[in-house]
Amino acid sequence: MMSPLDAVAWALVAGWAYATAETYLLALRRGRRAVLRGATRARAAVIACTAAALALTAALAVLSPSRFLAAAPLLVLPSAAALWWSLPLLGGLLRVLRADPWGPSDPPIRRRGAEPRLTAPAQAACACALTAIPLSAERPVAVIVGYGLTGAVVGGLARYARHRHTVLERVRAGVLRRAVAPAPEDERHRRRLRRLTHPAS
Repeated sequence: MMSPLDAVAWALVAGWAYATAETYLLALRRGRRAVLRGATRARAAVIACTAAALALTAALAVLSPSRFLAAAPLLVLPSAAALWWSLPLLGGLLRVLRADPWGPSDPPIRRRGAEPRLTAPAQAACACALTAIPLSAERPVAVIVGYGLTGAVVGGLARYARHRHTVLERVRAGVLRRAVAPAPEDERHRRRLRRLTHPAS
């Protein structure tokens, strides 16, 4: 049977997953009103999840010291990163959108929404909270493996966030990464026209 601490931990994972979805979609929403609503929900989710992570850490310190020693950094550090990086960026985005909430989401808004410091902390916090659930200091090998896997996942998420931001920058600047190959039907049509206009002697 699931303990109350495990239930709170899974609820925290779900909350960070929601914050991840809302921050990720900011650069994909078409209207400024939709971005405004998404940013409002994302900010509320980050604040709520940070408070829940701190409360869960305090509960672990009292009720399960071995789990507290293993899981506390995975719960506290990503939450602090989200407060330090994501929350100010969300606040700035909200101020811009509240000043002019109408019309389509233009490239500057999309660029702000794809900022890695805005999107990556919630993703990292979700991965860390998921890893923290089964960890206990009584199993040091599992703790080492869990931290190693979490570090690899967080590094991959940060790299993807930077790549996504770079792609949106290139799209905004009108730079294509590669040429589009002609369709097979177009190539056959081009050959047919070449035979008609330049018949073989």
